[in-house]
Amino acid sequence: MNQHTPGPWKIARQGISPGWLIYSDFERELFGATHYIAQNLTHEADARLIAAAPELLAALKEAVDIIEDAHAMLTAERLGRHGPGCRGGCPDAATAHRARALLAKIEGR
Repeated sequence: MNQHTPGPWKIARQGISPGWLIYSDFERELFGATHYIAQNLTHEADARLIAAAPELLAALKEAVDIIEDAHAMLTAERLGRHGPGCRGGCPDAATAHRARALLAKIEGR
């Protein structure tokens, strides 16, 4: 699996061309060159969303861990309501499962 370019990613107007670009200063620190992640984006909202990707990924990983920890603690409290523990039908378990599937997609697994 290839790793993505480390964040933070930044957006800027694309010079004389209409549109937006996403870049990282990561390689500038190593090689003295700017690393462009995306160019020629028509909509600023798309550029902001793409530029937030590294932070979104980190937040998603943290949120999944929190949801799974909370689910494990709450499962013990739900024993009477769900029979012998939650079997994956709980909303929090389903949310964690969807988020783990999304992480796998992002990470190429």
